[in-house]
Formats: sequence, C-alpha cells, structure tokens
Amino acid sequence: MCDGADDTTASASGLVVLEAAAERLELETGPNVSPEALRDQLIRLRHVIDLLELPFASMVISLGTCDEAEWGGYPSPIQWVRHACKTSAWTAVSAFHVGEQSVRLEDSARALRAGEIGYGQASTRKYPQSGARPPRQSRSAARHAVGDPRDLRAN
Repeated sequence: MCDGADDTTASASGLVVLEAAAERLELETGPNVSPEALRDQLIRLRHVIDLLELPFASMVISLGTCDEAEWGGYPSPIQWVRHACKTSAWTAVSAFHVGEQSVRLEDSARALRAGEIGYGQASTRKYPQSGARPPRQSRSAARHAVGDPRDLRAN
C-alpha cells in the first residue's frame, strides 16, 4: 500500500527520510510574511512536489506492468492508485500517462528537474517523437488523448 507499512525495499529508507522531512517542514505564513517571501516559498514548494511526481509516475506504470493480482482487486492500476493512494482520478490517470510516456518525455523530465516547467505541464505534453508540438485540439479531444477521469468513476 501507499502508507509504507509493508516497505521492504532499499528505497523505503529514502521514503522514511522524505516523510520525516515533510512532517518537520514549517513554512512561514500569515500576515507578517511579505508577499515576496510567500511567492518564493510557493514556487520552491511546488517545484519539490513536482520532483516527487516523477518517481510516483514511474512507480504507477511499474504497477501497471504487474500481474492483475497486484492491483488488489481493482480493475486497473489506475483505480488502485486512486483508492489506495487517496488521489483524484485525474492524478492517477496523469501519473499513469507520464509513466507510460517517460521515454518520450525525457526532455520534459529534464526541464522539470531544472525548474523550467511544472509537473502539470509535463503530464499534458503528448508531443510526437520529432519534438514538434501537436496541432491544437478541442477540449474533448484533448481529454480523450490523455484519458478522461470521468471514465474511471466507480459504478
């Protein structure tokens, strides 16, 4: 599960350190903090969150390649992530697609690590391998291209 209780891998120790750091994190907020300081903290915090989204996406696609028994009774790894990790359907779908496209998104991953783009921008990029931008699409066509979370609603 995503709660880390059953972690037995070497990367689990990294998650323990990260979790402890997140719990200790105290950011300055309130009326005595300047707008400049708030903006700086928001930008830096969002970048850290974006950096964490990349390994999350990689892990989601790895789960997708596992046997269906590993999905805990859910019809797809996306549904398992949505419920077990307590994410929105859009977050689960986005992570799955970023993980699925990770080879083609190397430039996006590099740009995200450098702080040039955010995870949301990387997750919506579906550029052809040539690197050219796709033609503009309608919203419904764009939703279909990346997976519509409305398709994942529980019955």
